[in-house]
Amino acid sequence: MKELKAASEVRLAPANPAADAAARVLLVEDDRNYGNLIERTLTRSKEGIFEVSREERLRVALRRIEEDEFDGVLLDLSLPDGRGLFTLGSARSLVSKLPVLVLTGSDDDRLVRAAARIGACEYLLKHRLNPRVLPQMVLRAIHSYRKVRRVRAISDGERLLALSLRRAIGRAEVPGPGVAVLVLRYDDFEALRFCFGSGFCADLQGETEEVLRGLLGPGRAITALAPGVFGAVLEDVRSDADASRPCTELLSALGSADVDGSDLGVPEIKASIGIAMFPWDGVDAEALIASAREAQRLASRSETSCYRFRRQGEALH
Repeated sequence: MKELKAASEVRLAPANPAADAAARVLLVEDDRNYGNLIERTLTRSKEGIFEVSREERLRVALRRIEEDEFDGVLLDLSLPDGRGLFTLGSARSLVSKLPVLVLTGSDDDRLVRAAARIGACEYLLKHRLNPRVLPQMVLRAIHSYRKVRRVRAISDGERLLALSLRRAIGRAEVPGPGVAVLVLRYDDFEALRFCFGSGFCADLQGETEEVLRGLLGPGRAITALAPGVFGAVLEDVRSDADASRPCTELLSALGSADVDGSDLGVPEIKASIGIAMFPWDGVDAEALIASAREAQRLASRSETSCYRFRRQGEALH
């Protein structure tokens, strides 16, 4: 497997940045002095125009990337809420969205290889980083990423969920028992897979589907939308309690999972659930699924596992 090189080992041709647009970079670094150095290096560069935003915690940075638009990420591997392999595992979920350049003080070969596996653009050693090279490397990473980026197709799982939801809406009586759609996501699924392996996460995926079917009953439409993401359709929903009850029980069941990853910097398993109700949160399947995803995204901001209704302002645990 081809490994990434340290910045001081890279020779670059002159960069060719876009003439007008500023490159929006998120710097995830908890060392404020070093962060100041990187920010000054970029914003004062003559290679291009940079807008630098900064965060000191991994989860806050991940939320920021969901909410704001960035062109690239500079990611330190030693953060207050994640370090080493766990931080890299979390970054794995970013590489499908943004180019990631890793910053670290460690030249551990394991981390270098791991960064290459997840698709990080560069592995930059802090003590060997040449400030004159950094702006070129960031711009080149952004430019290369834009060339290879592809529009993601809607997953087969989401198509199946939408089909089941349309059928449920067609059977619903208005006024009368309604329909709800749930979207559940393990917030650190990629990091868990990176640390514990695909077998662990495959078991977790299967056990979650079993728990969902046990709580929701036979015949319910339950589908995996993506690794660590599930959708479910509830029918005969007469009140918010009919939708929230399985969410409470599910989060309770997930919270009892025994995962010891403290030596890898892995926190407890955290999940978030979004709930959208027909017809209040949407009158068709696509709108309802989008509403449930938005509710799940808002629920993921909580420090602990929780669920949230789309039309409700407070996350519930």
